[in-house]
Amino acid sequence: MRFSSKRGINLPEGVTCEGIRSRINQFLANQGKIRGTTPYVREARLRKQIGCIFLTLVGHAAHEVWCMLDWCHAALMRDLGLPDFSFASDIPKIKVLVSGVPLSDTGRGSVWCTDGRTSDRAYD
Repeated sequence: MRFSSKRGINLPEGVTCEGIRSRINQFLANQGKIRGTTPYVREARLRKQIGCIFLTLVGHAAHEVWCMLDWCHAALMRDLGLPDFSFASDIPKIKVLVSGVPLSDTGRGSVWCTDGRTSDRAYD
């Protein structure tokens, strides 16, 4: 869940991550089963400083419950009075380590400075 105010959020009085998780689970339980089981949110972690609540589904992927989230959004806004937010799917990022590339054009010692990494010479 990403809130519109990305520079920190304050949940309404009496609303907690556990309460949000519980309400989402109630909503998902009433929507029916997917692949024989009911979708279930195991964990909800508030990242107040970046304006997000990270939700962890058990046994299902986000794309399987995505069609249900519009209704869930409306229910959370209505029942809990949450500030404006949207659901966003986590996209895995791949990190690549490249080794054995010399840091200078001669191969001996570094002659590059920090701002030189974006110049055309760096790509050559």
